[in-house]
Amino acid sequence: NVGVQPLMDAVREYLPSPLDVPPTPAALVAQEGQSAALRPDATAPLAAFVFKVAAHPTRGPLCYFRVYSGTMTRASLINTTSPGPAERPSKLLQLLADEDKEVDAVPAGQIGAAAGLKRARTGDTLCASSNAKEAVRLPGLLLPEPVFTASIEADSAGQQRQLEAALEVLVRQDPSLRVTEDAETGQLLLSGMGKLHLEVAVERLRREFGVAEVTLGRVTVAYREGVSDEGRFAAVFDRTLDGKRHWARVAVKVRAAQAGCGAANTLRGGAGEPDLLSAAAEPEVQGDAAEDAPPARGLRARLVSSGDESADLASASVASGMPPPAPLSRALSDALQEALAAALERGPRIGRAMLGVDLELDPAATFVSPLTTAVALRGAAAAAVTAAISDAGAVMLEPVMALEISTPTEETGAVLNDLSSHRRGRVLDVVPDGRRSIVVAEAPLAELAGDYAGTLRSLSAGEASYSMHFKEYEVVPREAESRVELEAAGLLSG
Repeated sequence: NVGVQPLMDAVREYLPSPLDVPPTPAALVAQEGQSAALRPDATAPLAAFVFKVAAHPTRGPLCYFRVYSGTMTRASLINTTSPGPAERPSKLLQLLADEDKEVDAVPAGQIGAAAGLKRARTGDTLCASSNAKEAVRLPGLLLPEPVFTASIEADSAGQQRQLEAALEVLVRQDPSLRVTEDAETGQLLLSGMGKLHLEVAVERLRREFGVAEVTLGRVTVAYREGVSDEGRFAAVFDRTLDGKRHWARVAVKVRAAQAGCGAANTLRGGAGEPDLLSAAAEPEVQGDAAEDAPPARGLRARLVSSGDESADLASASVASGMPPPAPLSRALSDALQEALAAALERGPRIGRAMLGVDLELDPAATFVSPLTTAVALRGAAAAAVTAAISDAGAVMLEPVMALEISTPTEETGAVLNDLSSHRRGRVLDVVPDGRRSIVVAEAPLAELAGDYAGTLRSLSAGEASYSMHFKEYEVVPREAESRVELEAAGLLSG
């Protein structure tokens, strides 16, 4: 507690207030590519940034936020950049060092905390749902892709439920952590930036959340899958289940993303349409019409008359005589969109999530009829995407790390030889630094995941050190594919 008071006094005396700084730019959610300038005006539409989520012993998760414009009140119905319905804070708190005071409102320029928000995460933007057309997204946190994954489980069913609830809060606090479920085994998978990151997360589960008996499985490299070319396929689902016929035809196209194999996946309802995976959450439709109402950004398909399901729908002459694609009902559109997105969560080669894939529905070759159900659309979509990925050439992707190694100059040759000969590394530069050299290089994480620090010490008589961070995903070279397949199957340690 030395120097804290003078530091806080200096912040008050010398740093500018929100009124003295330029407006903060923010992206308009409803108008892609457009931005707005946020000024600290308490009467403007609400825009607040969640910079921290922390577990409070009595109040539950608290969302710490700064209001950039407008006023946050206890009556505010809040939309966040995380998907889901709007929600209200149960309490607003004014923070005074280690004390807090309940307030009714937090105006622009102030920092506060909200209790009762169940979906807000660190890095989210909060906006009033009543101003959906003016909703903005503030620049969030730059989060690197998690590169290590391990299974995590509790020793009893009761602790498992407690573990799942604790992980939900932990991921809200630390967005660089990811929790997924293995589709085949049902195991929970925890992903993070390193083995130490995962071990610290487990220790926090024990210390802060009281999940005493929790086991972290073998830590593995977070491989992904992608495609090398372009593929198309149309699949028909036609089955009778419980005496009811289910029918649908779904046609898709997949190709490698132009931004590279490490880019985020995209899902479009047709050529030139917006990406549905990054689209903002749509306002909820209430009442009996919710299921039949077409969504604002829904998917489209051609309608086949009852009895024509067996026609040659791939024939150009047959298709030309049909009406143009029309919007699907909300229920069918949501089912189809969920199925298409889910199909990218597990690749065909090693069962890892797809990355860098542009998936596009072909509405002109997608057909529905009075027999079409959500079950049929899900089945046809899964089959179509799997076949299209195989047609496009599925490839395995591995994380590549940027390395900076400091070593005595006389040992530089041994370090370089180890990188290039044993770790599939690429040396980018060697910078002299007095009696030492700084080696700038890249190497696959799989080649560094063991005891690279120990190897480096033995090569340099204990004098070398290194740092690394995630750079990008790259295609696994052919000579390393068999090893990656064995490692991904758990038959070979990383």
